[in-house]
Amino acid sequence: MRNRKITVIIPIICTLFFSAVIFGYAYFKARAYLEGPQIALTLPYDGQTVTDPLLSIVGKAAHASVLILNGRKISVDTTGDFKEDMLLYPGYNIVTLEATDRFEKKIKKQLKIVYQEKEAKQELTLAQ
Repeated sequence: MRNRKITVIIPIICTLFFSAVIFGYAYFKARAYLEGPQIALTLPYDGQTVTDPLLSIVGKAAHASVLILNGRKISVDTTGDFKEDMLLYPGYNIVTLEATDRFEKKIKKQLKIVYQEKEAKQELTLAQ
């Protein structure tokens, strides 16, 4: 009687184990679709005030097939890292990054950057 219970339990345990492995693998492969694209910015930070009009946007884009900075497509290396320079207007600037993955899921991040020009008096003093 006891051997009969063991022969019934072993196939059930094996079936459950292999089902868990299959579902785990399916989740691992579908995780990029489930999570969608992601953008992590290293520089600059939101709300930053700068005195140089040339600003470097540095970060990492995960699961993104297309990355757009202010309406212009930018390049991403094989690890997802990107670095792009842009010129700022005097005053308040909004920098928009949009990432799209191969399943057409999108994410958008906006940075607000303030560019303060150096005062003209200081520049005149330095020129004399």
